[in-house]
Amino acid sequence: MVNMGGLGCGPLLAGLLSTYAGSALRVTFFVDLALLIPAAVGVWSMPEPVAVSDRPRLAPQRPRIPEQVRFTFFGAALAAFAGFAVLGLFTAVVPAFLGQVIGVTSAATVGLVVFAVFAASTAGQLALERVPGRVAMPAGCGGLIAGMACSRSASRRPRSHCWFSAASWPGSGRG
Repeated sequence: MVNMGGLGCGPLLAGLLSTYAGSALRVTFFVDLALLIPAAVGVWSMPEPVAVSDRPRLAPQRPRIPEQVRFTFFGAALAAFAGFAVLGLFTAVVPAFLGQVIGVTSAATVGLVVFAVFAASTAGQLALERVPGRVAMPAGCGGLIAGMACSRSASRRPRSHCWFSAASWPGSGRG
């Protein structure tokens, strides 16, 4: 959950900074470098969660999936692939589409659309946490399908606010 929230905050912060701060191509990177300092302090101050042995026993293992969970694993793997493909679409293609085809000139708006898909993914993870897996997987896949339908609909309307709802559906389905 924290990963999706953090991934969404990056484009939002970059969009806001490049729109409202001067020197858009530099300020975002300076802020990024400055944010590395508290992150490094946090990592270094964190206690080691496991005891480290003096002589670790490392041996290559062949990857395998136990036979009793293969069906479940492959279904989850396919859904995860589809979910990350949709996130890739919203982080790589949609910002360029908004700027070049629809004509959205505000980097803050584009960052907000990308943030919306990650925020919805975080919300979807929180909402589906209490739902049994046999219900959560089809519900999430339904959210992905509905989101792609909303994206197609939004691509025909030159309004950026349509993309906020289009980003929310697949994001929540990905969650």
